[in-house]
Amino acid sequence: MENQKYKNPYTYVGYLVWTLNNIMSNAMADNYKGAEKLPFSHMMVLSSLYWQMCKEKNINQKDLANFTHMKEITISVTLRKLHTLKLIDFEQDKKDKRAKIVKINKNGEKLIRDFLNVAIAFDKKISTRSPEFMFSLRTLVEELSYRHR
Repeated sequence: MENQKYKNPYTYVGYLVWTLNNIMSNAMADNYKGAEKLPFSHMMVLSSLYWQMCKEKNINQKDLANFTHMKEITISVTLRKLHTLKLIDFEQDKKDKRAKIVKINKNGEKLIRDFLNVAIAFDKKISTRSPEFMFSLRTLVEELSYRHR
């Protein structure tokens, strides 16, 4: 394996993004007592649902997939798990009978509030250190989003 181009992982964006995700996941596990209940990725989907519910009342699976830039099947599997754990509820969408509205219930609200308090504290370590980085990261997400291809 003599490919000089990839000898240093710190020159590879994918590695850096993945590593930052792992660091945040580990920080959450170390500082949040509810972290053992759900994988970090599930907590981020629940957080995304919370953020969407703050702006709009009726969020369905497709809305959540678009917001998170995840595939609908991945969102579907995650939502089923969250529902099994009694953290979310589904309601029939009055506008589209094929769709279900997703709501965070009381159990999910408690879990997500505790999780977001720890997540925000971690986030401040990054966002206040480098506002330029946050701007660049946001721009990158917007530009690379599969919705914009």
